[in-house]
Amino acid sequence: MWGKVFLFSAGMILMSLWQAKYWFFRGYRREGWVFVGWMGIAWITGILFLFDFRLPSPTQPLFPNWK
Repeated sequence: MWGKVFLFSAGMILMSLWQAKYWFFRGYRREGWVFVGWMGIAWITGILFLFDFRLPSPTQPLFPNWK
C-alpha cells in the first residue's frame, strides 16, 4: 500500500509542478496558485481513498416508490 501512496504522490507532485511552471512562466501566477490548490485537494482526496476511506451510503432507498 505504501508503494501505491508513494507512486500516486510522486505523480501528482510532478504533474502539479509541470503545470504550475507553465502558468507561472506565462505570467498567470494567480491561476497557477489556484491550480496548485485544487491539485492539493485532489491529492488529499486520493490519499484518503487509498487508505480505504468510505463515503456514507444510504441504508434505505431515497425514493422507495420509484419504479
